[in-house]
Amino acid sequence: MQYIFLIILLGALGAGLMVLAWLGWTHRRRRRRLARFAHETDLRFAAGESFDLIGRYGDFVVVTAGHSPRVENVLAGARKGWQFRVFDYHFESGHGPGRVLRRYSVMIADTDADLPEALLWHGDDLEQAPLAARFPSRRVGPWYVTDGAEHAQAIADAMLPLGDDPVSIQTRGRSVMLCRARPLRPAEAMEWVAAAVAALTAVKEGLFA
Repeated sequence: MQYIFLIILLGALGAGLMVLAWLGWTHRRRRRRLARFAHETDLRFAAGESFDLIGRYGDFVVVTAGHSPRVENVLAGARKGWQFRVFDYHFESGHGPGRVLRRYSVMIADTDADLPEALLWHGDDLEQAPLAARFPSRRVGPWYVTDGAEHAQAIADAMLPLGDDPVSIQTRGRSVMLCRARPLRPAEAMEWVAAAVAALTAVKEGLFA
């Protein structure tokens, strides 16, 4: 009986090590592909947090959510008057056995105009939304509006190029943050960045029309 238990234990340990090795390999492969994408599209790439994004944008709700925040795989550049960074953002909510790891692909973009404050959280991610986004005042399309209701329709219309992506939007000061609940795959990075920049441009035009 002890031998059977030992065999089961060793088998479980071996399977766990194989899973960890596979996860590490896929993580490194994704990082290499993002770095190659940055090189091919004249963007800068940083494997870790080298832009102080958490410190600079700590007032945005997704940054204030949870604990143990982590920024990885940063793409930085400029398009159509926007200075932007796209990155993987992880944080944890809860503690102990109930701890949950949340993963987002985030774009933070800066412009030269003061934007009205608004917060629209996508309905597909509402269950796991930060506390500040859980008490909306209205709904516009797939977004639940917590702040900036008077601008919500213009922002929602501008986000149409992103299609069915579960992307939440917050504007604050001269910055816009897009939080994508579905991880960004390297193969779709070029198309998604272009669509996101187009949406941001439309947001700015809609707010100042």
